Amino acid sequence: MRCALLYVGLFLLLLQQALASNVTLAWNLSPDPQVTNYNLCCGVASGVYTNQVAVGNTSSYQFTGLVPGVTYYFAVKAEDSNGLESPNSNEVNYFVPLLPCNITLGNLNQVYSGQPAVVASSTAPTNLPVTFSYNGSPSAPTNVGTYTVIATVVSTTYMGAATNTLAISPAPATIVLADLVQTCDGFGKTVCATSQPLGLPVVITYNGSSTPPTCAGSYVVACSIANVNYAGSTTNILLLNTAIASITLDNLSQTYDGTAKAVTVATIPSNLAIQITYNGTANAPVNAGSCVVAATSIDPNYAGSATNTLVISKATALLVLTNLAPAYDGTPKAATAVTSPTNLAVNITYDGSATAPTNVGNYCLTASIADTNYAGSTTNTLMIRRGVATVAVAGLSQTYDGTARSVTITTTPSNLDASITYSGSPLAPSNSGSYAVVCTIVDSNYNGSVTNTLTVAQATATVQLCKLVQAWSGNPCRPSVVTVPAGLNVNISYDGSNQPPSDIGYYAVVASINDPNYTGTVSATFRIKTVAPPSKLIIISWSAAFGPVTLLESTNLADWVTNTDLPETASTNPSDTITTPVAIQDGNHFFRAVANGAAVSIGIN
Repeated sequence: MRCALLYVGLFLLLLQQALASNVTLAWNLSPDPQVTNYNLCCGVASGVYTNQVAVGNTSSYQFTGLVPGVTYYFAVKAEDSNGLESPNSNEVNYFVPLLPCNITLGNLNQVYSGQPAVVASSTAPTNLPVTFSYNGSPSAPTNVGTYTVIATVVSTTYMGAATNTLAISPAPATIVLADLVQTCDGFGKTVCATSQPLGLPVVITYNGSSTPPTCAGSYVVACSIANVNYAGSTTNILLLNTAIASITLDNLSQTYDGTAKAVTVATIPSNLAIQITYNGTANAPVNAGSCVVAATSIDPNYAGSATNTLVISKATALLVLTNLAPAYDGTPKAATAVTSPTNLAVNITYDGSATAPTNVGNYCLTASIADTNYAGSTTNTLMIRRGVATVAVAGLSQTYDGTARSVTITTTPSNLDASITYSGSPLAPSNSGSYAVVCTIVDSNYNGSVTNTLTVAQATATVQLCKLVQAWSGNPCRPSVVTVPAGLNVNISYDGSNQPPSDIGYYAVVASINDPNYTGTVSATFRIKTVAPPSKLIIISWSAAFGPVTLLESTNLADWVTNTDLPETASTNPSDTITTPVAIQDGNHFFRAVANGAAVSIGIN
């Protein structure tokens, strides 16, 4: 019943926005006087609200910074002072519009090339993805014509489009005519038209007619390309003669030498005046290649012609390959071609590939002259040697801890594989000592090694001497020893002697770790004392961090005497506790301890 009262009258509205990325929501207030707050819920899926904002006791709220292209769903709930919420109001949604952008189209006038004619585009903001259609097709056109181009931005944030016209104009083509001088024989005489590019259809007319002439005379030959993607035309004269002369062309195979290469002509009858054209021009060709040679009699009394092909072969050029043994450095290693004549273009393949290799190895080179007028080739071997790499070794001074002590290496170039041995073994040592470290680069493209010494120092162990005060028994007396880590071998000397004493007295004791992987020593005073009469025994203790400690004893707090009993335990570890037994008789006994003039806290048990 209470939730129903809170809910009464909630109705959520979406107000018009000043900015597309902001949205203002409004609702009518609940009539319940206990309502103190409204919770505005938001999410990107209907009924799923991943964000809730407490907006207070108000009837509107503005969400800002919404993401363009996303639909947001909203609902509101009333909340009273006890934190009780009403059910969700009606749900409203808001689609954040995409941001506008500009598209500029370019390269709209192109010439047919046989390849798709793709337009260019630029956007503001820059680098937005764009799709194109050409007369409704996503494929760029190839053939001559005009095409409506529509460019559309493909983005979840921006929208924009542009339309323009792509114009592909015909490519220029040339026509070379041959057989322009013929002899009448009662049949129609056609000329030979050769297009460039080759194979294009050509429309030919003779004095305006498509029918080849059969009668002697002169005819204007007009030729034009009949292909939608090319444009070109030419005209010439077809001469049909009545008398026939025999014309023979010779010297049709020649070699390029930089001079014009003219053919020779023999006629029957001899010595007739002949006009010669090379691919339709009177100039003899210079460059290597083939051309159509047409020879026509211009003698007033004879008619005749001949055609043939003049072939000018390429001259032989000298080709030498150098730079055949470079060292690897991670870049392609191309051989150098030297030609004579100089500066001729050369094609080089490496094991059959045009791409110069990078890695170490031997590569079969095949080089050939790529020139209109020269030919030449050679083979050789390109040997890319391994590059020199360096190895820096770190971690050469370490301390024993029971684990393998390996070094670290840095290679130049970085991240090269390397093998490491320690005095000839691939396993890193764990014991203390010195080891010859040899690091060797293991890489197909680099060589390199370095030798150094790894020193594993002994670890420091803790030594404790216990039972440093013992009663005389007539037998040799020894203090007890505790090591950390436990179980280490310890050598003890007594006033410099390895033999434990048996006589009453004070002895300078030195305990030293005797272990290949640990070091440590401690010194103390060992006392063998006389056997005291029966008495009560107390234990006095203090921290090993203080020393040397003097223990004072009194029975009346006025007269203090030094206790001559030495500590029972000496330690090299300041965190240890030093203890000493003290014999006392009945009555009051007071103790205090000082070290270096300062009081030391003591415990009594």
